[in-house]
Amino acid sequence: MTLLRVILTVLALAAIGTTVTAQDGESFHPGFTGFGIQGGVALSMLTGEDAGDWGTRLGPQFGAFATYSLTPGFSLQPEFWYIERGAKMYNTEEELKLTYMQLIALARLDICEECYDEADRVIPRLVAGAAGSVKLSATREFIDSYDIKNARGIDFSVVVGAGVDIPMAEYRVMIDVRYDMSPFKLGKELTEEQILDWANQPRLYAAQSDGWPFDWKNAALTVTVGLTW
Repeated sequence: MTLLRVILTVLALAAIGTTVTAQDGESFHPGFTGFGIQGGVALSMLTGEDAGDWGTRLGPQFGAFATYSLTPGFSLQPEFWYIERGAKMYNTEEELKLTYMQLIALARLDICEECYDEADRVIPRLVAGAAGSVKLSATREFIDSYDIKNARGIDFSVVVGAGVDIPMAEYRVMIDVRYDMSPFKLGKELTEEQILDWANQPRLYAAQSDGWPFDWKNAALTVTVGLTW
């Protein structure tokens, strides 16, 4: 999580500068300054030592958020999402599909001179934060389909990205591009006995065991569009 700490430190230092801008203008009061909905697509993939045979998988995601401004240009943005993750095997139709409910805690830095007085302007921004995801389902599909019962029930990840707010009547359109990466394996480590069992009957074992024989981790590049008011 060192990368996340560095990014958040940079955002916090930049946010201190936005406070100075507000002192020369009208007074600013911290509080909720926006609510909205978002939806888009995730180009998900697997990372890790054993992920070389897997390519990308395209899936939907959608959610809602609230923005709490601490300074004119720096905000906290909690978000709640339905997401799909997974991958497709190269040169075959085999597919790994995982679905989650995800809660993200973001730090948001709006790049503007007087953010509190720029409601009618296009405002770019940077975001960084951490996410926790609760598994809804995990399946592996090829000739047939079966549940992967040993996939971890909770995953954690780091989220970084950039976006832009575009004014549209009394609303603002949000466009975001983010990278979501987990440092944790999708499943538990196996004992030596479990590894032998898995080698003898891999498909059954992958579906029913208490362990996971692969170094696979979730990652995704996401593009979303939203509406805030």
